[in-house]
Amino acid sequence: MNKALLLLLWLGIWLTGCTTLPPLSNEDQADRWQDRQAELLQLQHWVIHGRIALRHEDEQWHANVRWRQDQAEFDIQLFGPFGRDIARIQGNSEGVTLRTGEGEHYLARHVDELTQQVLGWPLPAAGLRYWILGHPLPTAEHTLKLGAQGQLESLYQSGWEIRYERYNDAPLPLPQRMRLQYENIYLRLLIDEWHLQPDAPPFNPNFGV
Repeated sequence: MNKALLLLLWLGIWLTGCTTLPPLSNEDQADRWQDRQAELLQLQHWVIHGRIALRHEDEQWHANVRWRQDQAEFDIQLFGPFGRDIARIQGNSEGVTLRTGEGEHYLARHVDELTQQVLGWPLPAAGLRYWILGHPLPTAEHTLKLGAQGQLESLYQSGWEIRYERYNDAPLPLPQRMRLQYENIYLRLLIDEWHLQPDAPPFNPNFGV
């Protein structure tokens, strides 16, 4: 199985915040979470630069990642050591394309179909756009646990267990480190940079190597 495809198609990143602030009461946590959900759902343009690690059965892979989200459009790039191009997946509501560093191309109507075609099982792609922000997919059932400041600490949705290990200190804290598990697939994401505008600086594929 192509390592690049697994790395690219199983993007996911989640974190919960380390903070020195005193914990909120349960009622205040719920109120803070309601406010936080409204703020997160307004984020329609963002870019992350980070690192991703995937463990599946006896194999492990690592890569640098750049993910640009512009409303429904997304562009995910994976890079290996020395900036080596591993794979790129781009899509919107009209369809999805995937290109590997070896020049292989795949097309599908949805990311779920693409992962089924390439990997043999579907990816809950609709949730990823929200999970990476620290928010559940609004249209699907889920179970969650809130942290001391009203942010997501853990989330279970679409068969995935997502744990948020750290948030940044921005005015709206966003995930910095996340772990995901689906059966025997384990994914870890470390986000080095968040940019909340489409005109994010160019990606340095050697960052963090």
